[in-house]
Formats: sequence, C-alpha cells, structure tokens
Amino acid sequence: MKFVSHRGAAGLEEENTASSILLADSYSPEFIEVDLHLTRDNVCVLYHGDLRRTYTGEKLDKTYQELKTCIPDLL
Repeated sequence: MKFVSHRGAAGLEEENTASSILLADSYSPEFIEVDLHLTRDNVCVLYHGDLRRTYTGEKLDKTYQELKTCIPDLL
C-alpha cells in the first residue's frame, strides 16, 4: 500500500496550499496529490472545484481573473 497525501495535508492545513504541501512532505509520503487545473485563459491553479471536471481533464470554465472574484484569497 502506498502512502499518498491528499491535497497536501488535508485536515491539518488548508488544502492545496504551499503550507499544506510542506506539512505533507514532513510525513514522507510516496506521493502528494494536489488539484492542479487550467483556467479558461490557460493559467495553472491549485483548485478543487467540480469533481466531474476533474475526471475529464477539462479546463475550468472561468478565467483566472474571474476565479479570483469567487475566491478572494486567491493570489
């Protein structure tokens, strides 16, 4: 069985963040899974969003600027 950290250290830190990934790494998992997606204007973002899109590999339906208005703390 492989030890995989889901969205970094989900449950211990805010998911899909640098701090979550760094904390997950401190547990020495074999893999660290994050939700990496492309926005409609081809910007890579760590974002969970709609699971149906995750399985199909589709781009987000928003541009990066549009996504920022939905998630105020997105840099």
